[in-house]
Amino acid sequence: MTHYFLLTLSCLALRQTVLAHVPFLSSHAGSPLLNVNDFLDDIASQAQNALSNSDLDPLKLPDGTESFSKKVWLVRFYGDAKYYNGQLYGLSSIHRDGGDNHVTLSSSAATLDGNLGFQNLIASYSASASFMGVRIAAHASVTITNSNIHIRASQNLRNFNPEGHLILDSFEITDLGEMDVSLSALGPLDWILEQLSGTILNEIRPTLRDAISKEVKGVLEKELAKVNIPDHILQNFG
Repeated sequence: MTHYFLLTLSCLALRQTVLAHVPFLSSHAGSPLLNVNDFLDDIASQAQNALSNSDLDPLKLPDGTESFSKKVWLVRFYGDAKYYNGQLYGLSSIHRDGGDNHVTLSSSAATLDGNLGFQNLIASYSASASFMGVRIAAHASVTITNSNIHIRASQNLRNFNPEGHLILDSFEITDLGEMDVSLSALGPLDWILEQLSGTILNEIRPTLRDAISKEVKGVLEKELAKVNIPDHILQNFG
């Protein structure tokens, strides 16, 4: 019983020492959930600034070519479509998303679980298609909605760093998003719309996933490493 009592006092003293030195990102009163949401808003805001000042917004998309064919009477004719000058806009629109955002505490660490998303992801391509000697210029735009990321970051409470030391433990793209393609000005070649749309989406998906899982993750790691979880959050979840 004596050992248990001393251990409890030791843990309480450690926690109070940590709480006394945790810097505020911003001071907010209210429920624990609101506090965590405010904290994630601050982190997302810093990530927005970093991404806005990088070469990731807009993000260059790869060029490509798609071949197609069509049988006219008894003869099959072949053509091709090209898409180029592709750019993806909106990675700097990263923001806190809904879901279960919370902090959990143990005797040695505080763990933040949060959900992030993108508000305005839009891709655009110049395109052209050629068939039976006729070449038509076109434009493709892709809207991407409901992209979601889950992050988990931890803060060591035993080896406390007042300058900030949140470590990104996990980063998961829970949903790459719903993509809708719009192709304009294909005219008589609008029958290749479905094939060309699918090809463009297949180009965008891995590029977007790679950019989020590497570059966006890297930006978040740097921003998290600058801060600690504010003491009003730790007190509410303790």
